[in-house]
Amino acid sequence: MINVHGSQFIANILIVDDKPANLRILSTILTKAGHKVRAVTSGNMALITAKTMPPDIILLDVKMPDIDGYQVCQKLKQFPETAEIPIIFLSALQDVENKVKAFEAGGGDYIIKPFQFEEVLARVSIHISLKHAHNQLQKLNKELEKRVKERTADLKQIQEKLSFHARQDTLTHLVNRSVFLERIDLALKRFHEEEDYLFAVFVIDLDRFKMINDSDGHQVGDLLLVEVSRILESLVSQADTVARVGGDEFAILLDPIRDVNEALKLAQNIKEALTTSFFIQGRQVFISSSIGFKNSC
Repeated sequence: MINVHGSQFIANILIVDDKPANLRILSTILTKAGHKVRAVTSGNMALITAKTMPPDIILLDVKMPDIDGYQVCQKLKQFPETAEIPIIFLSALQDVENKVKAFEAGGGDYIIKPFQFEEVLARVSIHISLKHAHNQLQKLNKELEKRVKERTADLKQIQEKLSFHARQDTLTHLVNRSVFLERIDLALKRFHEEEDYLFAVFVIDLDRFKMINDSDGHQVGDLLLVEVSRILESLVSQADTVARVGGDEFAILLDPIRDVNEALKLAQNIKEALTTSFFIQGRQVFISSSIGFKNSC
């Protein structure tokens, strides 16, 4: 990991060279510059060391007895854990062909031996700075991706809520008029397609509701509507639809029914269930209802 000390970046550096003298010189100048240095004398050792504990940057000799620096570089670029490590080649080979070969293998720079200390430090500093900037950019990109995913999830959740509330009465949590009408349309379509299919529609108005609202307040009226919605839901099956279609107006789609007697029985049950009183916020509230129904029989 690249650390920042004042305005200087401090890095873990791996030096690969089969000449111990070169390793000593490079280790000395880089250590004096504040860097942490590891040194190995072969290409195979470089591969093992880099994969075991990836450095921030690698100084790599070209000509080595086991595998050459080009092969080492190519192999390092194949592994995810080492592919992004900057590699600076060190070589006495000055021809363009070898320089091009180094860059084609994945190298980021090429220093000619015998090297100047100042040049080595300058080039190392540049590549460490670039690596640090690259790391920061990756970090920012990951943070941005995370935020985009979070925002996308939030927007999706908001859209789902808006879609849900657009089809639901916010007070009673029953479906609203538009959903009820959609289901009526589906029932009518099925009625025309299936010979034995029957359904019934009920409309329920609460008597004296306006008076209750005016005398006891809208909060009591709202709580009363919630109680009525729960009663209506309890009288039908989950396959049926109970909707709030107006201020004090409810509707039920009984779907399907066996015969008209089933619809008449529900109408009677609704009438009895809503001819009662409720205790709401310490007040006894009396209600009754008016019911109309239409069936497809």
